[in-house]
Amino acid sequence: MKNGYLKYGVLVLALIMALVSCSGGSGKNSSGNGSNNEPPPPRPLQPRISIDNSANRFPVTLFYSPERDDSSRIGSARVRGSSWLIPLDFISGSQMVTFYPRYTVTVEGRDFYVDPTSGHPELLINGNSSTTIPVVLRELSSLMASDEILTDNIYLQLTNNDRSAAIRLTRGGATISAINGEAILNPNITALFNVMAGNAANYRIIAGGQEFTLPNNITFEPGHFYTMQFTDGGIDHVRTTPITLDGSAAIGSYL
Repeated sequence: MKNGYLKYGVLVLALIMALVSCSGGSGKNSSGNGSNNEPPPPRPLQPRISIDNSANRFPVTLFYSPERDDSSRIGSARVRGSSWLIPLDFISGSQMVTFYPRYTVTVEGRDFYVDPTSGHPELLINGNSSTTIPVVLRELSSLMASDEILTDNIYLQLTNNDRSAAIRLTRGGATISAINGEAILNPNITALFNVMAGNAANYRIIAGGQEFTLPNNITFEPGHFYTMQFTDGGIDHVRTTPITLDGSAAIGSYL
């Protein structure tokens, strides 16, 4: 009987020691790996901005370098809207930061970038704070004339509405390739060309072995977008759009 009690006591003692050992090991691992009860490390202080583009009918991209290269790109804001909060991780200490906007103006479906020479917001920003600062952008029409051309390029948008004939555009006997590299326009195809200043009649369309001269009452001028159609052996001038802020408004861009 004594031997039975002794064996029973040894088993109970072994079980207690095993439980204590497991409990201690678990505590050690929790402490070593970081307990859920430990507070998270403090977040680093970092200033943030929001781009306020509410005054503009053009989208904008903001940079912190006047070169406006990809490495200095901060963020973008939509038309008449604001951006999400953007952290400024390039700030150290307190410093004046100049922001350089680039506006995107769309004329006849083509984007043109405008980098104003003035109207750059300049703000004192503390790099050791978590404040959020709005960068308010001026209306683009207050920084440039609404009839100022945005490029010296001349564009001809040509549509082949002929039912069967493929066409090509020529000047002085040489075929002109479209901006996308295509030289032949099949039926129901539209292509965009860079053309030279001067009378439109300097250009011809070749279709089925026949030549058709562009309208001689049209003069190609820098900073303009010309839309024409070739239909059943004739050339129609649809419209001329200046590549300006006014030109963008004329076709309803971003309104």
